[in-house]
Amino acid sequence: MVQPYTACMKKKPNNMNEIIIILAIIVVIYIPARWAKFAFSGKGFSNTKLWILMIYNIYAGSLHMYFLEKGHIPFYGSMDRFPLGWLSALMIFLHISAIPTTWKRRPWRLRKRFDPKIRKHKLTFDRYRLAQPRKSILFFWKRS
Repeated sequence: MVQPYTACMKKKPNNMNEIIIILAIIVVIYIPARWAKFAFSGKGFSNTKLWILMIYNIYAGSLHMYFLEKGHIPFYGSMDRFPLGWLSALMIFLHISAIPTTWKRRPWRLRKRFDPKIRKHKLTFDRYRLAQPRKSILFFWKRS
């Protein structure tokens, strides 16, 4: 039996709600990985934290890979959504990059801010250039 057109229209808000809920779950799964990337880099780094976060990121990435391969979300069911597949592919790379390091990571908006602890011993580019000995244009020409 063919369903009337109005019955198909009633399913649309539910589908949008499902997509919004899944997007919220994806963000909630990624936020701890991103926070840990910055919190446990530098002084807070340890091998135990590294391995725990590696396992977490591998598990989260494998959930996204499973969705890409099978179109099935665990504890939810199968879903055939084109944009969510691209989002899952993006999330795999974001989880791969959310690994703490031994050096302190800073967000991109804080990188250009002057930090006297880091740069007090460094010269500005102009002073560095002037401090270098001048070379002749013919530095490759050896005179005997």
